Amino acid sequence: MKKLFIVAVAAVLVASMVPMQAQDEVLLKIGCQDEPKTLNIWKATDVWTTHVVNWFYPTFYYRKPVTLEPLPDICTISLDELRANSPDGLTYTFPLRDDVSWDDGTPLTAYDYEFAYNIIMELEIPDFLPAYEDVEYFKAVDDYTVEIKLARCTPQFEESVIFSIPVPIHQFEPMLIEARATDVPLQTFLDLSVDNPLSAGPFSFGQWEKGAFVKLVTNPNYHGKGRTLMVNGETITEGPFYDGLLLKLYGTTDAALLGIQKGEIDYIWWNLDPGYIAQLLGNDKVTIEKADELGFYYLAPNIAKEPFDDLVLRQALVYLVQKDFIVSRVLQGYGGEAHSVVMPAAGDWYNPNINMYGQGMSKEERVAAATEMLTAAGYTVPDVGYAEGGVIKLPDGTDMQPFEILTPPADYDPMRAMSGVLVQEWWREIGVPVTAKPTSFGEIVHKTFEAMTFDWYILGWRLGGTGYCDHMRYFFHSDQAVPDGNNPMSFKNPEVDAYLENIMSLCDRDDLVEAAWKAQEIIIEEVGYCPLYYRTMNEAHRNDTFTGWFTQLGGIAGVESPRSCLLYLEPITEEPGVEPEDGDGCLGTILIAGMLAAGAAIVYRRRK
Repeated sequence: MKKLFIVAVAAVLVASMVPMQAQDEVLLKIGCQDEPKTLNIWKATDVWTTHVVNWFYPTFYYRKPVTLEPLPDICTISLDELRANSPDGLTYTFPLRDDVSWDDGTPLTAYDYEFAYNIIMELEIPDFLPAYEDVEYFKAVDDYTVEIKLARCTPQFEESVIFSIPVPIHQFEPMLIEARATDVPLQTFLDLSVDNPLSAGPFSFGQWEKGAFVKLVTNPNYHGKGRTLMVNGETITEGPFYDGLLLKLYGTTDAALLGIQKGEIDYIWWNLDPGYIAQLLGNDKVTIEKADELGFYYLAPNIAKEPFDDLVLRQALVYLVQKDFIVSRVLQGYGGEAHSVVMPAAGDWYNPNINMYGQGMSKEERVAAATEMLTAAGYTVPDVGYAEGGVIKLPDGTDMQPFEILTPPADYDPMRAMSGVLVQEWWREIGVPVTAKPTSFGEIVHKTFEAMTFDWYILGWRLGGTGYCDHMRYFFHSDQAVPDGNNPMSFKNPEVDAYLENIMSLCDRDDLVEAAWKAQEIIIEEVGYCPLYYRTMNEAHRNDTFTGWFTQLGGIAGVESPRSCLLYLEPITEEPGVEPEDGDGCLGTILIAGMLAAGAAIVYRRRK
């Protein structure tokens, strides 16, 4: 017993000699509103999933922070050299780095890129397929060379194809084989779990404590560390210079604000509403950064459901939506009215001439216009609103049945929640039996993009890129009106399909802009979406824990790539204080050891 006790005390004393700095991890702690839905990259369609998995798969090129020009990542030559080396403007040879490995030690090769492309084409994965419509072939010439042949000139080459991802063959090939053996290989493949995704990016997967946090650890072999760039007149160096990311789940913005003020987190990874910004302005340890973004928030119908398949009904309901009221009263001016599915920040891709459904009308004029449209189409609008017992009658004489608008709850996003309540009240005034239903983000995603069983819903998109509006191809083409596609509204229009395909394939900029404008006109006219508003990005970070913060189009973090500000941050070290005299640094541990000794002695005597 005495020997055991002496050994234990000696171990404690030896441990006490290790400096605290060597025992502590330095993590960039980030507040998130939700957790990933999956770790399977092929089903990563929501923002909280991409915040995790997109770090793992490096691309041929990445966009330079702020300016967004393409720079080499895994490819070893510049985009200008790649173009110059093409013999015909259609065939491109990508020489790859030979010093990059997955974090299990397996080399990343050209075959990983080829395999990823083959998965997309074989299973026709909706979220990836449109980018490769004009690719004739995509093949590994050898371990470190990829050759891509285009069927024709396409803007997708420089907007998407050069940002293709690889995936580790040895991780995903068994999943593909399993999926092939089923009747529904695509759905099976998307639903298969990836418990420990391999990474060749700046971070590796560490731990997922569901309902609490996801931890990503810094990849010690990350190939991009040490690269320098000139941004905003200053030289920045790529890291990471810390031990990893801790993505902490905060179910409410109130909780996240408390967390950042207490120093539990360094950054809140979502846009803050005006009321929350005001709470932080008096804290000198917290900085608010502002930026433009390409994303927007919208109200969407299920066009496959009666009576919302009636265009006149959809248009009349949109006339009742007072976007100016939402912007002035709910956003408090931190944003603007959204009338199209492309935002003004996109420049000449934005069509300002679409139907703006009553912009400038008073509330009474909107009600009169909607009533006139519905009456002419055979609807009967009651003299009193739904709250007083009035219910609008359909053209067949039956009462419209109650339905729901799914919205995020107020503690997740008060702006979208309040917008839903306002739309509910505006529609109820003419007897529409609608209820805005606060619903968790995950449940909304399930009922819309997966099950497609909703009536109407309110969500939003954060869009990356340069303003080129290929997102319309993913959101409104009829081939995306499938489970796990991006068109849960079931919007289908052959003319729009043709314009969207042109957006992906034409090379003349004027022709591209014309196609984009035409598609916007029809989508808005037929109420594929009712865009509500766009917001100025307002993000909060601590200024006493990390240095090097900058913002750009889309906000601080941007996308999960070397474009992200997060990779250039450096921890702030405390100013050195007075060095303790020899032995003072171990005083606490020695006292603990003394208490352990006393306790052990008592136990020893009692046992004796």
